[in-house]
Amino acid sequence: MELAAPHSLFRVMVIFSLGQLVNSQDCGAVFPRCQCYEGPVFDCSSRGLTALPNLTMPFTTLIQEMRLNNNSFTTLGSDAFHGLRIKGIDLRGNPIGSVHSSAFQGLVVDLKILYLDGDKTSVVPIDTLKALVNLEELVLRNYGILHLLNTDNYFRGHP
Repeated sequence: MELAAPHSLFRVMVIFSLGQLVNSQDCGAVFPRCQCYEGPVFDCSSRGLTALPNLTMPFTTLIQEMRLNNNSFTTLGSDAFHGLRIKGIDLRGNPIGSVHSSAFQGLVVDLKILYLDGDKTSVVPIDTLKALVNLEELVLRNYGILHLLNTDNYFRGHP
């Protein structure tokens, strides 16, 4: 049995490390104004954003968490997260007054966690939320509780 020369092992380790670096750079290049962490997790919180950041390149990896909290979003338009696969979205601290009924289109399969804040006068976006059948955790803030109490069968089919 012949052992690999020490310099060969070093070369393998360097290549492996460079591979991780390239992946990290690609991750950060997707949303340049956001921090990117292993997972991947995109942290776009407290960036003064008024709209979702645009994708700079295709990204098909399942995003574990998209932190968009404490920005200035007031609306979520149709297919707002187009081309993304996301498990958890944090939109707390955004006075969102309008959510299009297809704002989360394309996320129905993967989205498990959603934190969403209203603007204190907005109505709970029931039509939008009904489509998210795989949600495991939903946190709604700054909406009137009467909006949920008057919604027939909202949680039907949800465990």
